[in-house]
Amino acid sequence: MKNFKKKVMISIFISLVMLSVNVSLLGSTEGVQGGLHSTSYNALLNFNSLSDGVTNSSVLAIEEVAVSHEWNFKYSNSLSALERDSIEALHDIENSAVFQEGYNSYEQYNEIYFTQGESYDFVNQSYNVYLVMTVQGNVNQTCYTYGYSSLNETVYGPEISVGPIVYSSTTQYNENWAGYECYDPSYSITQNTASLTIPSITLSSHPSGYNEAMNGWIGISPYVGGSDPSNSNATNIVQTGFQRIFWYDSWTGGYNWGAYTIWYQTWSNGTSPAYSGGYPGMPAPSSGTSIEFSIVYNSNDIATYVAITLNNYYTYTVTTPYYNSPKYAQYIIETPETDQAGSGIYVISQLAVFSPAVTFVSPSVLTINGYSNLNTLLNNGYYNKYILNQSWGNVNQNINDAITTQSGYMEPNMTWVNSKYNLYGSSGS
Repeated sequence: MKNFKKKVMISIFISLVMLSVNVSLLGSTEGVQGGLHSTSYNALLNFNSLSDGVTNSSVLAIEEVAVSHEWNFKYSNSLSALERDSIEALHDIENSAVFQEGYNSYEQYNEIYFTQGESYDFVNQSYNVYLVMTVQGNVNQTCYTYGYSSLNETVYGPEISVGPIVYSSTTQYNENWAGYECYDPSYSITQNTASLTIPSITLSSHPSGYNEAMNGWIGISPYVGGSDPSNSNATNIVQTGFQRIFWYDSWTGGYNWGAYTIWYQTWSNGTSPAYSGGYPGMPAPSSGTSIEFSIVYNSNDIATYVAITLNNYYTYTVTTPYYNSPKYAQYIIETPETDQAGSGIYVISQLAVFSPAVTFVSPSVLTINGYSNLNTLLNNGYYNKYILNQSWGNVNQNINDAITTQSGYMEPNMTWVNSKYNLYGSSGS
């Protein structure tokens, strides 16, 4: 059994396109990690080269959120207007002096990732369009987010954030997560949806000198455990969820708590994600925040992530290429893989304490045969159960797995038990 790497409800959520770009002064078009196609900077920013279908899907995704939640949507009779205005907003960002200056400062870097996105505020009936430039380092990644606000019709930014590079669910390890993986033996899965309330994530009692972390996520994959059976070292999965990390910051030279974050990762038969990051424009949540996640696989080889913050009626989406037909849906709590003490060596983190238990609320999958909650799949035994129970040597990390029922839904439920994972001969409890 393999574990998964890190990273929302309506089947047509296609509202953002994220392109991973290898940039040089000559505009390289080399492939990126995972074998996915990358493009040059100029091609990326030629928004006319993006298909009308992608832009149209972004608008339809926002509308479908309104329909599914019965929220007011002022563009319900004028979707083409929102589509047109969104394209114009991307042009405004591209042509702005602040974005051009920011890009020119980093164009010599060999690895820059661009993410474009859109969010919608159902309270103010406003939208934001984003273009994010991520500069990848060995341990940290720095994101420069440029946005366009429909409220004042202006470009703003950059908003700068720095965080650790985190790998969830690598196939290198096989016992650093717990949860359930469901499947329909007759049909492929096109969508996975569940709501999560972010727990309090704190340190266990341990000596300093190594990372602690915890994340919870949903995913879809063509393979059991997200691992290609023809290559046990290759992960193939798309994921989205939340996390918090206590990690060694090479910039400050000390250990720090990172913020609670919402993330996505797309793996395509690689040993590191080809696409990953945070939802553009989405602020750091706090413990107790309820978020509805969904991942949709589009027949046009696209995976779309959606995160809806239910307390303020805000929707965020990200779309990446994904060239596999998923058959398995995952609901996982995990200790992700992080850089240890700035060494450049990525190892399993110690499991941070999380409380209360994490429940995947109202989970459902969509197959080509229609919607289904997990009741039928679980009752028929169409699932794999993964147990985090490391109890040998100096290692002792445990999570209790259970299925609970609320409002007619059978829901995966995970509870923290204990955490002791000694790295480099340290001792903890």
